[in-house]
Parts: sequence; structure tokens; C-alpha cells
Amino acid sequence: MANARSNGRLPKFQRVMMVSAHPDDPDFGAGGSIARLADSGAEVTYVIVTDGRQGGEDPKQKDSELIAIREREQRAAAKVLGVKKVEFLGYRRHRAHDPQVQARVGDHAHPRPRAGRPDGRIPP
Repeated sequence: MANARSNGRLPKFQRVMMVSAHPDDPDFGAGGSIARLADSGAEVTYVIVTDGRQGGEDPKQKDSELIAIREREQRAAAKVLGVKKVEFLGYRRHRAHDPQVQARVGDHAHPRPRAGRPDGRIPP
């Protein structure tokens, strides 16, 4: 794994994984870095833990509609930044800290075989 330097340059990675609790968190939290990593040739993957049903302003809107909107928005934002793959685990917000959910997130962050593992990770 490459080490970050204080010279303002990003380290060189082949694969980077950004794990995020909610849709749009990666873009607001690390969008500039993600774009630079993708531009430098890294294959960037987002893993979004929750389904995005919370946060809507319209109480009449169905959860399924809001989930679909959040997914579309996240995929569009990821595309602009150069992200190659977006995976949605689809959990409700209150389950993000559940041990079973954390184990599934861990499986994504440490996939097997070794060749499929990201060499850079951006944790939540």
C-alpha cells in the first residue's frame, strides 16, 4: 500500500474503496479526493450501507420512491467523480451499527481473494 506524503500529492492506488453510512456522504465528505484518485487511474468503488429512506422532507412520499431517488442521485454523482462501481447494502439507518451489518461491511472492505482487495480504503 502506498503511503501519503506531505507534498500535496496523492499516493498512487490501483483500487480504492469508500465505505459510507449514507448516500451522498462520500461526495460531500471526500468528493475532491475521490475525483483526484479516479483521475490518477484508481478504480474507485463506493459501498453505501444505508438505503437513504431517512431525510426526506415530504411525509407523503413513499420510502421506495425516496430510496430510488437517493440511489439515482448517488450513481449520478459517483459517475461525475469517476467512480466505477457503487454498491448499496440497503440497510435502514438505525441498523448501521448492528454487528451483523458491520460484518457485512467488513466483508466488502476485505474481500477475498487478495487480488480483489482495494489497496486504498476511505473509512466512514
